Amino acid sequence: MQFFLKDVEKAKAYFLEGEGPFLSLKQVVRDARCATVQRARFYCPSEQRDREMLWQTARDFVSELKEKYARGGVQEEEHIETLCAFQRTIEKSHRAVLADGTLRFGSAQKFVNLSLKLLWVVGEIEEPPHAPIDNVIAHALGSEYKWTKSTSRSEYSAVVQKCREIASMYAMSPAVWELHYWNAWSFFTHPIKISDIEK
Repeated sequence: MQFFLKDVEKAKAYFLEGEGPFLSLKQVVRDARCATVQRARFYCPSEQRDREMLWQTARDFVSELKEKYARGGVQEEEHIETLCAFQRTIEKSHRAVLADGTLRFGSAQKFVNLSLKLLWVVGEIEEPPHAPIDNVIAHALGSEYKWTKSTSRSEYSAVVQKCREIASMYAMSPAVWELHYWNAWSFFTHPIKISDIEK
């Protein structure tokens, strides 16, 4: 487990175990979609066709993000605005598919931040400013943030600040700390062979 604290590239390889070294944009959106809807009350009763159209809009959004984040240098406020823009985009075009007609901010950040994390670990973009905040990460931070229920940008900003503080204790950015923590957590809950990563 020591390599988790030393080598970011090995941590990325561990995270991608089972995914392969390359993910298409379609796979990125599929994985982020599954993680976003699996525990959240995301949809209202709706046709599968309409749900697929929502995720096509999401894929188009991530495709545009990929270009911006590939250049690097995205700052805090710009990233927060990206999350808000995603929320607005999905609500504007697909309100009829969403539970209560809204996309919760917690779900918006989970989808966008996980999409960016996946693109980062395969080398498609520079390191993103935030990490996906789910229940595992919130618990590790000592936060009661419930991403599946949260509609609040300020609640999200508070947990991101906690993440930044914890990460700084290890001389890491939030994205790198979350990658290491997630890998350590998944190692103990779904172990794979370390030898496969250290080759």
